[in-house]
Amino acid sequence: MVAVSVAGGVGMMLVAFALAFSNAASAREIAESSQELQWANASAGASAVSRAALNQALVFTVDVALGVATEEAAEIARTEAYSTLDTLGTYVRSAPDQNRSEVTEVENLIMVGTSALSLMEEKNIREADTLLTRDFEPAYKIATTSLRDTQEAQAARIENAASSAGRTENITRLIVTLLIPAAAIIIH
Repeated sequence: MVAVSVAGGVGMMLVAFALAFSNAASAREIAESSQELQWANASAGASAVSRAALNQALVFTVDVALGVATEEAAEIARTEAYSTLDTLGTYVRSAPDQNRSEVTEVENLIMVGTSALSLMEEKNIREADTLLTRDFEPAYKIATTSLRDTQEAQAARIENAASSAGRTENITRLIVTLLIPAAAIIIH
């Protein structure tokens, strides 16, 4: 009888350790996926803001050429566009290693956007417009699609890990509810 009690106690401890390990693994996966999801969300948002700022800078550059805006206003718009590209660059530098393809795509956006701004500063409006239309827009679509795929994949990983953690919680509750009193009865 004592051997059964000891074996039952050891078995309960092993199950408890396995459940704790399983729960820790789920928590780690949720944390890692959340970090990647946060990066993808921030990068997608910064990409959209950069796109809007670049188009605004182009409009102001055109308006200066038409005589309906001041050079100062165009310079402010270009400075803002540079700032948004710098912010996007900050996100690129903080990217999790798993996102290497997305990083390359976002880096391409920054490069094309910076080139377009340089053309605007040189008053090469047609070339800047062509660069934004021909190169930036397709690169933007590729990058945002890739970032969206990352967002969806990480959200699914978080959901799966949370579901797994929920099952572990239910098993733990079952053990506490049924097996501990059963072990106490056997020992007594």
